[in-house]
Amino acid sequence: MNEFRWENVVCEDAYSYLHCLKNGYEFNYVKDAEIQYRSPQNLGDHLKQSLRFNSGRQHLENTFGKNFVS
Repeated sequence: MNEFRWENVVCEDAYSYLHCLKNGYEFNYVKDAEIQYRSPQNLGDHLKQSLRFNSGRQHLENTFGKNFVS
């Protein structure tokens, strides 16, 4: 794979992970890795996040196949 092209997806992290797996790349555990994540601060934010997740999951299933995403 010489080039990585982003599709218009709302779930960039999952898309990049599945794309790399599909192309034969492996992931390694990095003990000292740090993740910064902010949880939804209210119900409205939570609902928006849930809608993005469901929409993104459908896109991933259409792109990589339902068995690959599950």
